[in-house]
Amino acid sequence: MAASSVIAAMVFWAFDALAAKSAFYGALCVVLPHCVFTWYVFRFRGTDQLQLILKSVYRGETLKFLLMALLVTAVLKHAVIVDWLFFAGLVSALILQMFLPILINYDNWD
Repeated sequence: MAASSVIAAMVFWAFDALAAKSAFYGALCVVLPHCVFTWYVFRFRGTDQLQLILKSVYRGETLKFLLMALLVTAVLKHAVIVDWLFFAGLVSALILQMFLPILINYDNWD
């Protein structure tokens, strides 16, 4: 959520409020499904049933993909946005989602 706000603040600084709203919506279309996925997968904390956890991961990924598609569709259909900045926020949040575990690897900070 903080990354979405930072992306929107940078776009607001460079453009205007509509552009910032577009980038923020794009980033939220990635962040919110990822939060739902995290909750769905890690709700079985402490259980030893590996098959249940594995099924939860697969269903969580499906839920994440469908929720992201629904959010993108809803924003494109109902919100007044700048299209290319919406997709720029979406792509930047996807890229940040991939590289954040590498950037926050505390084992290599010696």
